[in-house]
Amino acid sequence: MAPQPLPTSQLQRLHSCTGTAIFTIVPEGTNAVIKSINLANARALAAGAALFDLYIENGGTKFYILRNHSLAEGSRLFIDFKDIHFNNIQNQDALVLGVQVGIVDVIIST
Repeated sequence: MAPQPLPTSQLQRLHSCTGTAIFTIVPEGTNAVIKSINLANARALAAGAALFDLYIENGGTKFYILRNHSLAEGSRLFIDFKDIHFNNIQNQDALVLGVQVGIVDVIIST
């Protein structure tokens, strides 16, 4: 399945990225400076863990930040991008979330 670009209006805060799907959360060429990203599994305890990949895609090549990561229900993961070099200027890098199981809420700080 090809990545599904999301409108720029949803760049700051995305809700309910539901598996099994691939979401381009920061499309290439948006010229956004990403400071941090917060991933949460804020679902009911009975919903179970979410399983997902987070990666930078450049020309079809995937550079994984997280691969097959399991996020327990009611928990969150904060990633500071100060040491992750992400170039999404002029159709370079895209930040992609591939949800395999569950629902992942995403908040991006720019």
